[in-house]
Amino acid sequence: MASGMLSLHHHSGALRRGYAPTLGRYLAMSWLATFLLTLLALGVVIYLVDVVELLRQLAGKNIPMGQAAMMSLLKMPDLLLQLLPFAVLLATLVWLNQLNKRYELVALRASGLPARRFVLAPLLMCALVGVSALLVVNPLAATFLKRYERWYGEVFPNTVKGLVTDGGSIWLRQEEMGGSRPEGRRTYFIYGQTVAANGQNLGQATVFAFSPQGDFLARLDAKQADLENGRWMLRDTFLLSPQQEIAHEDLMSLPTSLTASQIQASFNPPSTLSLWELRRFIGVLEASGFPASRHAMAYAKLLALPALALAMFVLAIPFGLRFVRGQGMAGVVLAGLGLGFGFYLFGNIAAAYGLAGRLDVMLAAWLPTLAALLLAAALLLHLREE
Repeated sequence: MASGMLSLHHHSGALRRGYAPTLGRYLAMSWLATFLLTLLALGVVIYLVDVVELLRQLAGKNIPMGQAAMMSLLKMPDLLLQLLPFAVLLATLVWLNQLNKRYELVALRASGLPARRFVLAPLLMCALVGVSALLVVNPLAATFLKRYERWYGEVFPNTVKGLVTDGGSIWLRQEEMGGSRPEGRRTYFIYGQTVAANGQNLGQATVFAFSPQGDFLARLDAKQADLENGRWMLRDTFLLSPQQEIAHEDLMSLPTSLTASQIQASFNPPSTLSLWELRRFIGVLEASGFPASRHAMAYAKLLALPALALAMFVLAIPFGLRFVRGQGMAGVVLAGLGLGFGFYLFGNIAAAYGLAGRLDVMLAAWLPTLAALLLAAALLLHLREE
């Protein structure tokens, strides 16, 4: 009897201190199951809406419905990645509601186990989900979205956008050495009125050449510029320079260090680049003198994604522990929608300030996370949740 009482006392003491691996695994797996079901439900709703919208755009294009469904499916990993923090918030509220309905939450609180203990295992599972989304889902989503952009460009060939201008035009800048001497360096600004989806062909191309001192050297107007083996092949070109009259050449070549993938990425959305590709491409843009704020913002938001998911989880805990009592599932869902929309709006405003240069890009990307953590801390202190 004494041995049994000692074992019971030891188990109770371990539970109070939070050292209950079986309980932790159960809570973590139950949260994960709720999260996956929530993400699936959100994905199905968004997928159906996206298919309907795509079918509307494809009306009159003689595109089969199966192709439209496949095109929308290629976008889903990226959309789910963007929905991850909201899904974590909503899933955590639903999870607490389920624990409360099964009286498991009451039993946990009655045992003297503080909230910070029994949410530790689900919190670690949430961190694992966030890191997996960043390292595994993000490259997969970028690959699928590239395929979608190519597919969409084939269906709507006039929708490709340039790095600087809209309407299918693109500006590129490159610096090339004209020899071993520094004075041989040339800076070229290349404008293409149209650009092929593969980034290798520019229509109605104009090239402006400048010296290292910024002096104008020449202007070349070509009917077409093709990227071939590290060179721009300029066809049907008119050459204008301060030293001579206008000359015409059927074919001219211009050396370039640009690649088709870099050019293609320059007019593709940042979401078509994985975390590692974004980091390298931002360096290419900055070295070329182009603004990289849009890509830098996407990179910073990706880095903040796991932390934002954790912040949404922490925010849901004090809110959910008090709100779920006496509330049905509809109230929980409405609460999640309200909180999620509020932080989505706040995140978009912060990102707009970052893109406009009013805020540091990294700060703008991390502001929603900091705001969620501060709000969660305020709720914990106000509600005296441990």
